[in-house]
Amino acid sequence: TVEVDDNMPKSITDIEGNSYPVVKIGTQYWMAANLATTRYNDGTPITRMDDAEMWTNNGTTRTDAYCYPNGERYGLIYNYYAVATNKLCPEGWHVPTIDEIRMTIELLGGEDIAGDRMKSDSGWKYKGEENPAYQGTNSSGFNGLPAGSREDNGAYWQFESYGYWWSSSAGSTAAYSPGPAARWAAWGWRW
Repeated sequence: TVEVDDNMPKSITDIEGNSYPVVKIGTQYWMAANLATTRYNDGTPITRMDDAEMWTNNGTTRTDAYCYPNGERYGLIYNYYAVATNKLCPEGWHVPTIDEIRMTIELLGGEDIAGDRMKSDSGWKYKGEENPAYQGTNSSGFNGLPAGSREDNGAYWQFESYGYWWSSSAGSTAAYSPGPAARWAAWGWRW
């Protein structure tokens, strides 16, 4: 359930002027939309890397990058190197740690329930068809969208079926999608 707080900003804006709604879950403030910035909060451009071969070879070059595969609704997909700069979110915000994510999951009822409460209430598909049984309740206000992910081999994976969100914690592989087990993508968090 979304908590109303007089001190909660209704939205925040990144360096490029993209606006993101804000929701409070427990004592934490979350961006309720995927990031869509192509510049870090210090103004430095982030490399756009749509080419699958470049994305695949990036394990060697380690270029911080994003791609824009699925339209405006879903935001951008960032790689680990972009997340690790700690400059991806708007000033004063950060990609959440795994402990912050776990705290939110517990506040929303635990692993068996939180995913449904964080998922948007439309857009989730199974075998290409939108089905009411696969939609979330979005009772948290988080509005998690099924943007899929981009694999190390450059392929886009599970668009409109799963959502993945990054953690800023090194070595973290824990995540949530419609159910428990995946990996987290980029949105912002702050106390």
